[in-house]
Amino acid sequence: MSGRCAVCVGVVVAITVLTNTAPTHAAPSVSEPPPIFTVYPTAVKARPGTRPQLQVTVSSISPIAYRWQVSTDRGTSWTDLSDGALFSGVTTNLLTINSITLGMTGTLHRCIATNSAGSTASQPSTLTVTSPGDLA
Repeated sequence: MSGRCAVCVGVVVAITVLTNTAPTHAAPSVSEPPPIFTVYPTAVKARPGTRPQLQVTVSSISPIAYRWQVSTDRGTSWTDLSDGALFSGVTTNLLTINSITLGMTGTLHRCIATNSAGSTASQPSTLTVTSPGDLA
């Protein structure tokens, strides 16, 4: 013999190397749309001293962040609300107006809903404040 193993002559050995790489045929990811409003805030008619509420319902796959805004110029510009004496729930789907005054009549309120895909604004709700003697 010439130093070769008689049994090994002519045998091809195949070696498979395993790695921790992802397969090249990964499933496509599902694209999430921005939030979709299924219930918009409705117009509110209230007397001074009452505490009306505005509510929205939103459909989304991922978690939603809420932000309520007010417009005093018929929707030309919008300002984010802050929790305090006038408003509460400004980062939830339910906004409470804590202290209505006659000067608030005609203001518009809307909700901005944000998820991982973007933001959507609700239709605005108009606030009408009636005199204390008027029926609301």
